[in-house]
Amino acid sequence: MYNKLKFVALVVLPMLATLYFIFSLLVDLPNARIVLGLMTIVYTIVSVSLWVISSLSGSYDGRLVVFENDEGKRVYSLELHTPVDDLDTKREVRFKVGGSPSTDEDS
Repeated sequence: MYNKLKFVALVVLPMLATLYFIFSLLVDLPNARIVLGLMTIVYTIVSVSLWVISSLSGSYDGRLVVFENDEGKRVYSLELHTPVDDLDTKREVRFKVGGSPSTDEDS
């Protein structure tokens, strides 16, 4: 559902608004301002909804932890929340960056 809404917001609504605008100039379609205004409102609502959904979902496949070790060197540690065997079946993989390394007691 999210990917379909994203496609609608990024491709379909701007394309329809552009086409309506062009045709309204060429053949004098009625109420061009009202139609384009409504399309802008719908586009804004869909875009804001997508932003809220993506920011609240918190569905990460793991964390990239950056910390300094005892010698003062920066260490990067990848902690997966998704089984490694499942990663190749995904279209995209998301990692949260930051935090301190997990210990066995954190699990």
